[in-house]
Amino acid sequence: MEQTNPNKPFLMGFLAGAGAMALIGLLLFSSGWLNRSTAPGDASSEPSPVSSSVSEPALSPSSSTPEESSSSSEEAPDDAPREVIGEFATLRDSDLINTLGDSHLELIYRFFDTSYRSLSQLRSENLLEYFQPRTDEEYENAILNQMHLQITCGIRAVRENDLRLDRYGYGIRITRFEELSPDCVEIELTEDSEIHFAFLDDRTVSRTSGVQHRFVMTRDAAGDWYIASHEQQEDSFQQLWALYRAARGAEVLTDHNRVNDLFYDLYDQAVAAAEQDELSRLELQKTARVDARLPANQYTWKHEYDRDSAVNYSYLWVDAIKTLRNSAWQVYDQNGTNYVSQSLYAGGIPMDCTGEQQWKWCGDAINTSQMMIGRSASWTDVDAFYLYARTNEKGGPVTLTDGNIYSTRNGDVLQLGLLGSWYQTVLIAELVTDSDDQPIDLLINSNTTDRIDYPASALMATALRSIRVLGFN
Repeated sequence: MEQTNPNKPFLMGFLAGAGAMALIGLLLFSSGWLNRSTAPGDASSEPSPVSSSVSEPALSPSSSTPEESSSSSEEAPDDAPREVIGEFATLRDSDLINTLGDSHLELIYRFFDTSYRSLSQLRSENLLEYFQPRTDEEYENAILNQMHLQITCGIRAVRENDLRLDRYGYGIRITRFEELSPDCVEIELTEDSEIHFAFLDDRTVSRTSGVQHRFVMTRDAAGDWYIASHEQQEDSFQQLWALYRAARGAEVLTDHNRVNDLFYDLYDQAVAAAEQDELSRLELQKTARVDARLPANQYTWKHEYDRDSAVNYSYLWVDAIKTLRNSAWQVYDQNGTNYVSQSLYAGGIPMDCTGEQQWKWCGDAINTSQMMIGRSASWTDVDAFYLYARTNEKGGPVTLTDGNIYSTRNGDVLQLGLLGSWYQTVLIAELVTDSDDQPIDLLINSNTTDRIDYPASALMATALRSIRVLGFN
């Protein structure tokens, strides 16, 4: 079914009525940033994705009270614990804790609390009330933040599984603080989270860690702090930003109505594509057992793949709080495919330097010679990995691509697509089944954005493609 963006009036009316201070700040910069007169909406104007009411989420499953942290005695002689303002936040120990003012921390916590509360209801609340952009570029950034939250809620809402969060908690560790001026600061932090999706059993907790955030905050004439810009190194956030830039072109847009329209279009496209994808997934669930059977004599291999060892390796190099990387391998900014390749290698799959398509890592430099020198693009790149898996007929892994995603097993591979772009490779850790033993989801582990036991249906993806690892020659 076709679904339009329920929050168009919300963004159209941003700064036309969503806070006097934000409006004043923008008018100082330009007299005509938003000229649409539609009144801003709120969470109640967005239709609920489920019929039942949603209560306030429980406290963090990891702890009932926030962790109290203090700086060294040199920075804080009284060794007093810092107050935690966030409702479900843990302020992790950091040398920079006491460099932030209470107003800075309160703004950060409000931003995160609003985001997690939205995900617990699958209705995006207003993040824009925390922003006061000063430039066209910062305006784009503010709308990006709102629409990332809104698209995440929208995609999850059309899934058959109940992807509301009924428990959640998050931790932050301050990694950098710089006062750019008396009224402007820059703050960098890492976020980790521990959440429970409503459709999963109580034993399954999903975790994310190592998400890097950068806030630039400014203080207005009244002394109130706002977010000028916020960026996060998280795969779906970066993918949405890339899709928006591809739609707008190279230049920052000065026409804010055009900015809004482009993001609305992405929202509509993403939710419509997710709806169609969900219908396809429901059909695949029905035939998963039949589709798991391989055609006779079409796929042969000499050696078995140790999928348990591959999954165990994937758990070894992802952590619930800190970022872990195996120093024996090169680490990349986009590390997901590298992490999956390492996991397959740990499962006994040998590297392959034969033929035109290769799969190897013996050094960081690309090298296509049929020798164990350098690396192939397929070891680290999403599309190159898929191309190798689809075309390889000699040594290395024997794989089945483009099959039923619910016919996979632990140790197999998924790739995530959003509106035609394949952007992440993840490892399947476990198949989730219902009371009739029918598959309904897949739990994955991933790097770049580090996730543990995360349901594939909750990822920002409008398509999934599977790579079944059968064995190797």
